[in-house]
Amino acid sequence: MTYTNFCAKVSYHNARLALLLVIAANLHTDVGAAQTTQETTKLSVDDPRPVAKAVEELVARYDYVITYEDPRFLYEGDLQDVATQVRRDLDQYPPGKAPKVIVPRGGKLAVTLPSSASVNMQTSASVLDQLTRAQSIRGEGGHFRVVQVGDVFHVAPTEVRDRNGNWIARSSILDIPISLPMEDRSEVGMLDAIVKAVSAEAHVKVYLGGGVGGHS
Repeated sequence: MTYTNFCAKVSYHNARLALLLVIAANLHTDVGAAQTTQETTKLSVDDPRPVAKAVEELVARYDYVITYEDPRFLYEGDLQDVATQVRRDLDQYPPGKAPKVIVPRGGKLAVTLPSSASVNMQTSASVLDQLTRAQSIRGEGGHFRVVQVGDVFHVAPTEVRDRNGNWIARSSILDIPISLPMEDRSEVGMLDAIVKAVSAEAHVKVYLGGGVGGHS
């Protein structure tokens, strides 16, 4: 049986667009347009996923395709239980005994943006770099990097804090090379095959639709 190897660079771009939380909009129609103003505005977010929220705002403002991937958090201080806020069946459990609902703790982020409603790709890349640096300065949550492939930006995790609070490398699961048997597949079938291969190689359960869960 023939196998096709998918290197990290190929799977990184193609698989990420299909598997991650993709915050997409139409590609900018004038990517070469120069900035015509020096005025700036401030973008501030306060969210359990502040980087993701900021990315969503940037897509809405500038119409570029930007994907985002959550870090796989390990440190208890980067997570919080929101069961009392979101569960509707608390009356069925003794006080404090309801199953937990764990989400990132998040926090506040602020970046400076051009006041113009449209920016070129170089400026967008600069804004995303500023965003990831602002997140790093917070000293909590994850650290990220920005990867540009053509007209698409990917915001991918690079580090998290371990269970003792020490920073460790924790890169994107889509950096892992995978291999698939050569056979005819539908689009959904190909996505399903990629999901299963990534899950097996990364030892993390990946679901179509953007859900990621699993173990370290």
